[in-house]
Amino acid sequence: MRIVSDRARLTIRSTPGCLWIFGLWFVAGGALAIAMPWIATNRDEISGWARLASVAIGAACAAAGLGIVLHAPALETTVDRATGRVTHRRRGLLRRREETFPVRDLAGVVVEEGRDGDGDPVFHLLLARRGGPPLPLLSSEARGREWAAARAGEIATRLGLPAPVHRPKVERLPPA
Repeated sequence: MRIVSDRARLTIRSTPGCLWIFGLWFVAGGALAIAMPWIATNRDEISGWARLASVAIGAACAAAGLGIVLHAPALETTVDRATGRVTHRRRGLLRRREETFPVRDLAGVVVEEGRDGDGDPVFHLLLARRGGPPLPLLSSEARGREWAAARAGEIATRLGLPAPVHRPKVERLPPA
């Protein structure tokens, strides 16, 4: 996360470069596994089942890598006091989305605590607003409570918002 500000503008950027590299590594490995039965020096000795297994494993690896890349967009939130507008941009591999609303709709900064698959705490930084859902400020969760609290406090102070709110993540149950 990178926070840049001057007198009239605050920009918060979150780019998951490491996740993109990790995901693309899986895509490349999957592509190699798919191609291997046809480019290997012993390609004439490879049975049909071995080819099928190689293609299936390669496709699974490539799909997993693509999923990692697709679910980690770059985020940029700009609060421009001169124009009175907040612009939130999500830039992913396939989709780009931009949302703009008035600065007066900002309500505060929220640190939402959840749990990962192992039960360890993870933290999401959100920009709360009146009349709409909160906006994520990080493209992936943060691991450190102190780090998340410090960034949330810095953002709230620079925007002149109340102290950040810390809350547990509310798990939504699927409709019955």
